Amino acid sequence: MTTYAKLIEGKPEFFKNPLVVNGQYFYNPGEALLKENGYKIYKENTPDSEKSAWCDISFSYDETEDSIEKICTCVPNLEKARTIRTLALQTAFDEASQKAHCTSSAGFEIDADEIANRNIEGLVLVMQPEETTLFRAYDNSFHEVTREQLEIMRKEIVINSQYLYQAKWTIEAQIMQAQTAQAVADIDISADTIAALADTLKAQAMEAANGEEGAENAEAS
Repeated sequence: MTTYAKLIEGKPEFFKNPLVVNGQYFYNPGEALLKENGYKIYKENTPDSEKSAWCDISFSYDETEDSIEKICTCVPNLEKARTIRTLALQTAFDEASQKAHCTSSAGFEIDADEIANRNIEGLVLVMQPEETTLFRAYDNSFHEVTREQLEIMRKEIVINSQYLYQAKWTIEAQIMQAQTAQAVADIDISADTIAALADTLKAQAMEAANGEEGAENAEAS
């Protein structure tokens, strides 16, 4: 449906049915009659909703013989972008923590969220040192494990959680170090991104530790 308006002191006044001319009422007037009384076709250019969230928006009106167009100008705001992306990072981190899993020293993938940690803690509390129990892995397969293996799994879950935090802090630093709103917006933020970065940081730490251990062994020999 076409919208009509006219500019009054720089602001649009929109046509509302009926049109009143010299005390006469015209219901559903045609375009010709509207134009005779100063109304023109009204248009708007709408900024991208995601981009406008981290911009300061200003408006102006471009008037031609036949139309009035509302021009929306989006001026990037670095602090707004940082705030919005930091909130998005927290949401992604919460999701990554809830979906967390890792490869255990027992040789299979295990859930590594807070619920899994509490469940393993409960098993450790009730099991005897030499006792074994069936344990459900991340892929829903079952494995027989010892209390000692469960205790090691708890440590592995805590370590995995620490690397998720390190991944979050790394991305936070990227957000704060970015110098433009567009650079902040371009940072990839998702639960999968955080999990992948955590795995990379963990692998780098293990490689560094193995390198130090190798150097120490070489010195000892």
